[in-house]
Amino acid sequence: MGEMGEMGEMGEMGEMGEISKLEKHIRDNGIEVVLKWFEKKLSSVPLSENKEKFNQTHTVEKNLYNELNPTVFLDDIFFNQFRWVTCETFSEEYITKLHDPLNEHRSDKYKDMEWPEFETVLKASLWRTYAGIMTEYHAYLKCKLIFGADNVTRDINDDKKGVDFTINYCNNIYHIHIFCDTVKAWDKRRIKTIERAGNSLDGIHVNFPYGIYESPQIHSTDVLSNGFVIYSDVYVNLLKKEMENGAIENDNILGVGETTFKYGTIDDIIRINEIRMEKKKRDKLNSNSNSNSNSNSNSNSNSNSKPNSKPNKLVLLSQEDKELLFG
Repeated sequence: MGEMGEMGEMGEMGEMGEISKLEKHIRDNGIEVVLKWFEKKLSSVPLSENKEKFNQTHTVEKNLYNELNPTVFLDDIFFNQFRWVTCETFSEEYITKLHDPLNEHRSDKYKDMEWPEFETVLKASLWRTYAGIMTEYHAYLKCKLIFGADNVTRDINDDKKGVDFTINYCNNIYHIHIFCDTVKAWDKRRIKTIERAGNSLDGIHVNFPYGIYESPQIHSTDVLSNGFVIYSDVYVNLLKKEMENGAIENDNILGVGETTFKYGTIDDIIRINEIRMEKKKRDKLNSNSNSNSNSNSNSNSNSNSKPNSKPNKLVLLSQEDKELLFG
């Protein structure tokens, strides 16, 4: 077989017909080749352009369920068809195929929005879904490389229950939960664990957060040429080592330290979020205070200026906050 790059330029994979599914490509070509191809494609995503275009737009993804679930739609494209799509192509195909039920959804949930405005907001939602899911897919492929392709599996029905993929290793079944190391994501994980079916599958549920940390913390990620963040070999190998050491228990990973994971309980997650949310409230009050002060002093010379933007909700847990929790 030729290089994966050649295979990835076919519009895309369509000409291979019957052997277009991801798992067959891995069996036929090897996980190393598939992962290399995928990372090459991820490097082509116009990350900065999409962030600038969509990050300040409100989104509607939390209400997209059942047939409107974009995760299921993208899962079919990547796993069943094994077809690379850009975010634009993904959005176009999704909106075209589901236009009528989406319009009904808009009329029911977003009565104040006409279709053009709803479509703009929807595309921002689809970008967030696309970026997050591509990170998840990469983690899945990277774990296949490090744990062995046959030991790592994924099921869309498990995904609907909050499990991104499963690793069968050291006579244990580990259900992996991929998310960014942020207050919002940890809170969502906590809610799924306590109040919903996030841990309904039998086995060990593993929090596997990623982030860009400053030394001396372990670097959980590598960064591609376009700025796309992916799981690092060092981080996935750490997970493997800790499984071999018997350190991974149900929901006991809370973060990343200098040499290994930070361990604790679900109650500690609550404490982390309480600490962080109090700090966010203080920062917001200070920001509003500074904004009002600047507005009063510059009301004549800068009458058309906009107030300071609100603080970014997705803030990485600082070392200071983790020290408050872990000592």
